[in-house]
Parts: sequence; C-alpha cells; structure tokens
Amino acid sequence: SIGSKPSASKTNSMESESSIDSPDSIPQQTNPKILTTTSIAEPCSICGGIGWVTLAGADDPSDAHFGKMFPCECFMAVFLKERPAKLWRQAGIPARFQTFTLESSPVKAISSRLIGAPKDSSWFLWGERGVGKTGLATSYARHFIDAGYGAVQFYMLPQMLATLKDTYNRKREEDDHLPTEAELITFWSKVPLLVLDDMGAEQVSGSGWVEDRLYQIIGQRQADLKPILVTSNHSPTDLGRRIGDRILWRIIEMAGKGNVIEVQGPNLRA
Repeated sequence: SIGSKPSASKTNSMESESSIDSPDSIPQQTNPKILTTTSIAEPCSICGGIGWVTLAGADDPSDAHFGKMFPCECFMAVFLKERPAKLWRQAGIPARFQTFTLESSPVKAISSRLIGAPKDSSWFLWGERGVGKTGLATSYARHFIDAGYGAVQFYMLPQMLATLKDTYNRKREEDDHLPTEAELITFWSKVPLLVLDDMGAEQVSGSGWVEDRLYQIIGQRQADLKPILVTSNHSPTDLGRRIGDRILWRIIEMAGKGNVIEVQGPNLRA
C-alpha cells in the first residue's frame, strides 16, 4: 500500500498512491472476468451487487464506451466511505498520535486556525520540545484526509533522509521491487500533503546530495502549489543554519508569514 513506508513492494507502495488520490481515478474495467464485488449488505438494484455497470453504447464497437464497465453508484458509496480510513492507515502516522484530532488539541488557538484553513495552506510550526507541534501536525493530517482533500505522508526528517540513503545500499537483483531514489522523490513531491516532522534534527546544510534532494522535494512542491507542513524545535534563524537558507526560505514562502507560527505553552509531555 502506498503510504506504507517504502519497504513495501514498488508496485504497492508507489503506484497505488495515484489510484486513490481522488475518486475520479477509479479505473474502468475492460475484462468482465476481473469484476470485483462490493461490501454491500444487500444486492444493489442497479448492478445486482457486482459493483460495476455498462453504459449506453457498451456493445457498439464504434462507441467510446465499448467493452468498458464503470463503477456503480453503490461502489462509489462504499469507496467514499472507506477511503478516509484507508488513507489514514497509509499515512505513516506514529501509533502515539493515532487518536489525536484538532478538535481535542490543547493548543486551541492554533488548532482552530488549522481547522478553518484552505486545503492548499502550508505551515511552519516551531517551538520548544513538548509544546504540541507533532500533535498539531498529525491532527491536521487527519483533518486533511477526513475533509476529502487527499492522501498524506508523514515523515520525521531523519527517517526520510535515512530512507533516501538506503536506496544506495541495495543489491539490484534482490531489491528490485523497492522504489528507487528518483521514485521516492517524485512520490514525496506529488502526494497531496507532505508532513515533515522535527526539521533540523539532522544537519543538512553543506551535506551535498542530502541538501540537494530535500531542496528538490520542497522546491517541486512549491512549484506545483502542493502544501507542506513542517515542524521544528529550532527558530527560523537557527533552522536556516541547519538546513540551508534556500530550503528554509522555500518553506517560509510556501507558508507565508501568517502561517509561520511559534507554538508556545507548557511541556505537554511532563
């Protein structure tokens, strides 16, 4: 599955992401032998419980609908109902934060802003350890999915960089099913929302290829107007020293000054 971290097979972890990015992308069936049934309590009066229907012209070789079957209304109902739960499972949210929501967040002032934000909003949340940054980030990820905005991928930055570095240590024959470096970069550049937690935990500035790859991902997301949410224990000034000013200013430009927020408050881990 897609959001499973890229240790899953290349086919499951990379390609299926685009297939669930929006309901419109449900594939058409062209072979009746591979029809799938839906999990509906009683057979549908339209499709008889098969989940797929033919449209007018399906038996006419000159028609665009010839030989094709399309999702029935009942299939779409099940798909839309089950989709948020599937995307949430694939988002990579740590177990500790699985139940967090914006509505229950103790950081009320910021969570209320996140609830009302446009779906293309980017955010940079920084502050001391334990003030609730990761909780806000994972809660926003749930909000993004539940609102129907699309898939999310959550990564702690050291984890993301380790995943990239791992692509250089593979044996081609044994690991051919795993995504390549280029595929990972494309995947993280295109997912509807990317959440990068703990930015600055690892020194990136001056690291060569690591800095370049991170810049590629963030720069491509900025060019494509795809949102990002970044958390850090470092102030913008300090973070610039650790990740490089060109990456930092891409993030700040995406968020806008209004969404660069210092999270303050008591240590919630105490």
